[in-house]
Amino acid sequence: MIAIKQLTEEDEKAFQEFLKTERKELPKLHIAPLPFPHETMAVFSHLRTNDLAELAKSCGMTLKEIDSETTVLTHHPVFENSSETYAFSGYVLKNGHLTFGADEMSTSDLKPDDLDGCYGEFNLLRIADGQIKLIADFFGMSPWYYYEDGSIFAASNHYHLLLESLKRCGVKLSMNIRRSRVNIITSGYTYGSNFTTDMDVNHCYLTLPFEKIIYNSRGGGALSKENTELYKILTESEEWDEDVYEDYLRKAKDEIYDNTLAYFTNDRFKQIVIDVSGGFDSRIVFATANNLPIRLRKKIVTHTRRSGTRDDLEKAAGVTNLYSYGKVNYRDTDESDVMCGDEVDLAQISRNLGSFAVNSTLYLNRYSNKDRLQLTGGIGDAVFGYKRIRGSLDYSLGDKRLLSYLGGCYLWNNVEQLKDVFADQENIILKTLEGYSCNDLFQKFHVLYINYRNRMNFGNAHNIEYNNFRVSPLHSKYALKAKWMYFRRFSNNKIPDEKISIDLLTMINPLMAVVPFAANNDDVIPPKENLLWKINVDIKPDSETKSSKPLDEKVEPEKLYRTKVMEYMSDLSVAEQMLLQIYDYSHEYEPVCLGLYRVLREFKDSPEDLRSGHGMEQIRKIYDVYYQMTECQSDNIGGYRV
Repeated sequence: MIAIKQLTEEDEKAFQEFLKTERKELPKLHIAPLPFPHETMAVFSHLRTNDLAELAKSCGMTLKEIDSETTVLTHHPVFENSSETYAFSGYVLKNGHLTFGADEMSTSDLKPDDLDGCYGEFNLLRIADGQIKLIADFFGMSPWYYYEDGSIFAASNHYHLLLESLKRCGVKLSMNIRRSRVNIITSGYTYGSNFTTDMDVNHCYLTLPFEKIIYNSRGGGALSKENTELYKILTESEEWDEDVYEDYLRKAKDEIYDNTLAYFTNDRFKQIVIDVSGGFDSRIVFATANNLPIRLRKKIVTHTRRSGTRDDLEKAAGVTNLYSYGKVNYRDTDESDVMCGDEVDLAQISRNLGSFAVNSTLYLNRYSNKDRLQLTGGIGDAVFGYKRIRGSLDYSLGDKRLLSYLGGCYLWNNVEQLKDVFADQENIILKTLEGYSCNDLFQKFHVLYINYRNRMNFGNAHNIEYNNFRVSPLHSKYALKAKWMYFRRFSNNKIPDEKISIDLLTMINPLMAVVPFAANNDDVIPPKENLLWKINVDIKPDSETKSSKPLDEKVEPEKLYRTKVMEYMSDLSVAEQMLLQIYDYSHEYEPVCLGLYRVLREFKDSPEDLRSGHGMEQIRKIYDVYYQMTECQSDNIGGYRV
């Protein structure tokens, strides 16, 4: 890792010479559609939308005027009944049944009111009597983005589409320079995704997972918010009660079973791949699947995956080897999923624009195998996880050491020119954390994780990892309630152990609870006397990793997409041009452009640093701010309000 502590006079001179570089036209970022069953959608109020016809056509979408104030832009036709118009995107789990996509919604008995508080990943748009409501699933895994300036309102489940639509309608977008300067220089676990509801473009916001947004277009443009049950769970103070805790776990077991059953009983999926690593979350999924009826278990194949430690695959194999399911390898994709004409398709940047940078260059453009579903332990960190949310050190809120530990700037953090940017960074993160009702810093960071990184990292509308759709059955409010009850037994930022995961796993399958976990989990394995069931067994399973044939008969070039995208983004001349044009937009970006130009020079000298995960994240941040900025350079003239 490069550590630049101070920029020299030579660095300043080099930057001034760099500013004389000829500006070149850079490739436009194409709007990438959200992957099925998600549908890209947007709604506009008090906005002239006739200029969106060309955009709608290019994206294969339809414009529909709902009333004199409101227009929607959708892929799937809107639903209409006698009282309202609504649109649906994603999938919903209810009463052990999976409704997958807008087509299945159109033939189901579910009504909009039935979706309130449901699990899954969905966006629900409801319009009635001049009122627009933006609703999402229980954990807010499919967030909404919206623009509101007191006169007009627009919202979408695709931030890139929202910006492009506003630009084409003549809205004079501008960068939130102080916010975006922080975004472009910060990285790491906490700063790799949003840590505030403010986006990098002024008047643009991200909804929190527990918010319903309501906009009354006929009431003077009033915007209001309603909190869901998730908010109550995260803010209530429930004292420890072992009987209540055990009851919560039983209900969580039932919820996770119902979710898993719903995926297996949906006829569209002929084969279900269960990912198993050496950790806790994926093992809970695998254990639950083994309790399904035998006719459904015939769909199971397993995939052992590494999640960060050297013994991960060995410990994962120790679990899967207990059973005789088929084992599979993945091939990432083929060339048709890589290229868009002669260009690399940067679909992931479009889908995660302004929201998420970590590893986001490594996801795929699309998936084509619609018969196969992948089950993961995703969102386990939100409903069970502990130490990975970065609130574990004995620091107080506002401690400078804590801010440094969270990430700060990846490559340099003591540059005099950046003192104002660092002050903004500190103010943003402290304002976010101070708004949470819990007092313990560890718990504050867990709320931060639930509000932002969890749904950016595991939101399947944005991230396609293999050539199939992936889901997690671990959506459970009762698991979350058990966790928060247990968390409140701890203070001073101490890390709770994995009691909830082990207790729940023991309730589902006692055998799997005593099979060893990967070494990185050793420091949070609870002592036996802390568990509900004190099993005294020492199991040493067959942990040899066994080779398996590729899942598909066709052998595709492994990791081709990842290689192509990283090669493209390693062309530092593109990132340099982006820096130049960010500087041209406003000289207030000069401090960060100066430092980042020094970073790019270091990358040229030390390519191994660029190829690291953090190195690619820094490049990704430049792309992120640049492409948001291009939406703020509008040539449209004239008014845009109705």
